[in-house]
Order: sequence, then C-alpha cells, then structure tokens
Amino acid sequence: MKADELEDIWQAYDAKLAQSLELNIKVLEKIEGQKVRRSFIALIRFKLFAIILGIPWNAFLLFLLYYAWREPFFAISAILLVIINTYAMIEYARQIRVIRGIDVSNAISITQQQLTWLHISVIRSFRIIFLQLPLWTIFYIKVPLLMQAGWSYWIIQSLITLLFIFITIWLYRNISVKNAGSKWVKALIWEDGGKSFDKATKFMQEIEEFKKDIL
Repeated sequence: MKADELEDIWQAYDAKLAQSLELNIKVLEKIEGQKVRRSFIALIRFKLFAIILGIPWNAFLLFLLYYAWREPFFAISAILLVIINTYAMIEYARQIRVIRGIDVSNAISITQQQLTWLHISVIRSFRIIFLQLPLWTIFYIKVPLLMQAGWSYWIIQSLITLLFIFITIWLYRNISVKNAGSKWVKALIWEDGGKSFDKATKFMQEIEEFKKDIL
C-alpha cells in the first residue's frame, strides 16, 4: 500500500472521527438542553401564575384606592404596593422571555450570560418584593383613630412598624448578588428560580467538561 493511500485512509478516518465527535456533542447538547428546559418548566408556570394573579390584585387595589384615596395611610400603601407588584410582574415576564430563549446549542458564553442575567434578575425581584412588608403594618390606619388613640397604641404601632422597616432594610441589603453564594440566600430564592438556575448551571458544566475531554 502506497504512502498516499495510507494518508487518504488516515484522513478519511479523521473525518469520520470528527463527525462522530460532533454528532456526540450535538446529541449531548440536545439531551442537556431538554434537561435545562424541564428544569425551568415549573418556574415558568410559577411566574405565569404570579403574573395572572398579580393583574387582578393590582386592579383590586386601584379599585379600593379610588374609593379610599382620602385615607393617607391606605392610599400611600396601595400606590406603593401597585408599583412593587407591577415591577415584579414585569421582571417575571422578562425572566420567562429569557428562559424560553435559552438554547444550549449556542455558544457556552451566550448561555452563561443568559443564566447569569436570570440569576441576578431573580435576586433583584425577590429583594424588591420584601419592600412591601412595612406597608402591611400601616395600610389600615385611619387619621381619626390616631387622633383618639392612647399612648399604648402609638407605642405598639410604632414598634411593629419600625421592626418591619428594620427587617425590610436588612433583607434588602443582604439579599444581593454579592451574597448569592450564602446558604440562607440560596434557601430563600430556591423555589423562586434558584433551584432551576442551579440545575441549568450543572447541565452546562457537564457539556463543557465533555467537550474538554474529547477535544
């Protein structure tokens, strides 16, 4: 057998091997892509449910505000609740759009950017939701009640509201991207996207490790 024939056979073998490796990568990407999509199914349903529930809830608050706008504590609370809820729903809609756009067959860097943005968005929307906590301690207060209330009511009401303000500030400052690796932050956002993000990240790592092993 001549040298050029051996070279042709060797090149044909290399071509078949390259095709086989490429096919294996595509099969793995398809399998892992299905895993990633399945890991986000429950999250998408939760976000959609929150949006569907949030729209009538905001409408109800605005309806009450129309009739009770003269009550300053309720009016302020209702307006802020609507703003917070609207922000959360918009963020949920953006998260759903990004999740549906994830394609593991794209460059790893692109998918990682999508997952990173999603993780940051989940943390950001989660911490914003906690801003409504103090509002639930004052929305029911009426001015005539304050005028007639004794010192005991003022003290108890002030302590409760201040406590919730302190808790809210602490949560807002500590639920952050910087603390995303801490156990308690992971536990808080676990059902709000943390679990899906963790699974998707592991799937992407499996693809990356497989490519490194065979290339």
